[in-house]
Amino acid sequence: AHASDSCDWSSDVCSSDLVLGAGGQAHTQVRARACARELAEIRVFARDSARLEAFVERLQGDVDVRMTAARSAAHAVDGADVVSAATSSASPVLDGSLLQPGAHVNGVGSYRLDMQELDQRTIGDAARIVVDLRESALHEAGELCAARDAGITDPEDWVELGALLGDASLGRASREDVTVFKSVGHAVQDLFAARAAVQAAERLGLGQVLEL
Repeated sequence: AHASDSCDWSSDVCSSDLVLGAGGQAHTQVRARACARELAEIRVFARDSARLEAFVERLQGDVDVRMTAARSAAHAVDGADVVSAATSSASPVLDGSLLQPGAHVNGVGSYRLDMQELDQRTIGDAARIVVDLRESALHEAGELCAARDAGITDPEDWVELGALLGDASLGRASREDVTVFKSVGHAVQDLFAARAAVQAAERLGLGQVLEL
């Protein structure tokens, strides 16, 4: 089935998400997925099978959604509506030819020009590529810069996250579109997230104030 068949993008109710990696970034990606989206399953794949099994077993106790350790990268990607790559790999961990129409890909692990989680097929097939900031991506997003150098993508076509949040028409144009968000992180985003966390803690009466 296509993502357009199994996923209602207007309500964020989808069948399955995939997280590539079994480290700290992958851990937070799983927890975020379980909180933000109604899912039947979260698949996880990592090249170290022992680490993968331990990761899935540990996370299953923290989230309500069913956790599955994928047998292979191909099995992991098959049917996934949202794929999140959260590794520090220097070579691609995602084969874009395995993505189904309508899939969305997050690349959140690599942050240097010599690191590439996403392959050029993924970048080339993307109908929309979103970045934190274009300038940051040009200095740190290895897979995007490699694809640019190969003539596969043009930085002028990348949409900055702030612009997308202000204008939804800059996002997905069709339910069949493959879309990519490549994040290398940005201090401004961290500050806004920290402010939101503090405001939520104050509203819920959690935590304590420390004098520094």
